[in-house]
Amino acid sequence: MSEFAKRGLAGVLSAVVAAVTGIATKQATDRPTLSWIVFLVSLVTVGAALQYYLTYTEGSSATVIAAGPGSVAIGGSSHAPIKARASQRREAIAPSVPTKGVMAAGAGAVAVGGDVAASIESESIESGTASARHGTI
Repeated sequence: MSEFAKRGLAGVLSAVVAAVTGIATKQATDRPTLSWIVFLVSLVTVGAALQYYLTYTEGSSATVIAAGPGSVAIGGSSHAPIKARASQRREAIAPSVPTKGVMAAGAGAVAVGGDVAASIESESIESGTASARHGTI
């Protein structure tokens, strides 16, 4: 099951648990018995665990940065051909590197965080010089 599907299921379960918690709260308030109180505490615990999971997995998504001129950065997989073409001046500034994720920082740079099922073509030309770099994967 994909992370997207897991988060979707956790969101739906969280809403169901919240609705049932409301009903259990009414019952525990109207007729306070040990079984209703234990059931209510269980529901609150499950709801808190689901919310913790949703919060924890939200922060785990990777950063995707295409910082160089003409650069391409893809956080997941690519099934289509990728072409990057750039010309730049020599005084390009390097961006800060993310602690987690995908970053294409150079001119014409290509970065893919998952699988690549097609060709990647990149061309970088530095202005003011006669050099050119061209690559195909």
